Amino acid sequence: MNQLDLEKFKPLLGDWWFRVEKIFASEQMYNLYQELKQISSEGAKITPKSSDLWRFMKECPPSMLKVVIIGMDAYPGMYRNGTFHADGIAFSNSYSPDKKCQPSLTSFWEGLSEDLDMQLEHKNDLKFLANQGILLGNRAFACKLNKTGSLMGKFDFFWEFFLQEIMPGFNGVPIILVGKDAQYLKRYCFEFANPVFEISHPSYAARKNETWDTEKVFSKVQTILKHNNNESIDWTGNNPATEQEPF
Repeated sequence: MNQLDLEKFKPLLGDWWFRVEKIFASEQMYNLYQELKQISSEGAKITPKSSDLWRFMKECPPSMLKVVIIGMDAYPGMYRNGTFHADGIAFSNSYSPDKKCQPSLTSFWEGLSEDLDMQLEHKNDLKFLANQGILLGNRAFACKLNKTGSLMGKFDFFWEFFLQEIMPGFNGVPIILVGKDAQYLKRYCFEFANPVFEISHPSYAARKNETWDTEKVFSKVQTILKHNNNESIDWTGNNPATEQEPF
């Protein structure tokens, strides 16, 4: 059986490694990376950069996991300076030269502010949320440059493994599926172990110049977290504790 060089991937996953090593040792993962290499060899760029592909996990240590949010796919664009819009954390665009949010992220903050009834700063870097235990991934971790949805479905085998074999071990941790493509993954969720919420994607609201309707899901999640372990999420990022490195 063909297999990736696992030692090269171990640093990219942080504390998740021992939980996901099994799927990285699979031929499915080997074939995925062969396909990504083939795409690159044909001259197409893939976003985000390869070292950021698993950043949504590394920045969210399992010991901190509070909620899983899955979007659709990575930002497809590139800034004029040659850096990608996508940084490996769903909705985040920390490489923005002027710190301006992508339209989807602006919509995200507007909807969240209304949901939680508080005015939140529109921060372009969501690492502070990941460090608190919000796993911000996309159904498709990557896409071809300027081609939204071009790799949709390619990473589903990972999500099947993660949602069926790993998430039941985090009993009570909510899962939010954002957008129709992400909601495809509901088939892999065990709702008796993890409450699942489905909401529209903020990009839809951004295109219509409307406030993103979260259906009060984030308020519900805050209530669940308080009930579970008397926990909460600092959505402002103003608490110094949220700025600390997890490793």
